[in-house]
Amino acid sequence: MDSPGIACRRVAAVIGLLAAGLAVFPRYAAGQQTDSLRHYDLDEIVVRSGADAPPSATIQRIPISKITRENAETVDNIVRLVPGAHIQTNSRGETLVYLRNAGERQVAIFLAGALLNVPWDNRVDLAALPGIAIGSIEVAKGPSSVLFGANVVGGAINLLPRTLDYAGHSTEIAAVGGSEAARHLSASHLSRVGPWQFGVALEHTRRDGFRVPDGADL
Repeated sequence: MDSPGIACRRVAAVIGLLAAGLAVFPRYAAGQQTDSLRHYDLDEIVVRSGADAPPSATIQRIPISKITRENAETVDNIVRLVPGAHIQTNSRGETLVYLRNAGERQVAIFLAGALLNVPWDNRVDLAALPGIAIGSIEVAKGPSSVLFGANVVGGAINLLPRTLDYAGHSTEIAAVGGSEAARHLSASHLSRVGPWQFGVALEHTRRDGFRVPDGADL
């Protein structure tokens, strides 16, 4: 049987070993946690959609007040109001729009969400659309929503027709004349019955010619 002195020394030795182990363990554990090569904390990944998702592109709007002030005969004169838009008429007489110097085949034109681009060359003649039928314009430049379809890296222009905020009918007729026998006639009619509404717009423009100097070789 051990003497009390030897037993006390053994107990003290065991307590010393336990204290040394407890002192070393926190430093070892801390070293493991701060080692970025072996320990990673992954945050929660949240996928949002709908109204909570951030917009992928800036939408610019041209209200009816600016469109009416222009008194434009056709849509090409209205689209000139879009910042960064360039209007040009090609050799076939088609009036096309370029957004931020993107190709005309990379810009999609919609009427109330319906694509107007001709499928075979992905173009649309803006001069063929009556300006009196347009109520506002929405423009998305650069990367656009997949809802616009393909070939819209240059942007998308959505032409919104004029509508009535109340039930009833509205008819507008305009006539303009000028030099060189220039004449322009336009008429539009809007109707709304309950949740249903429709609109019709017609335009006719003609000009006999342009003045040229005497003796010009044409």
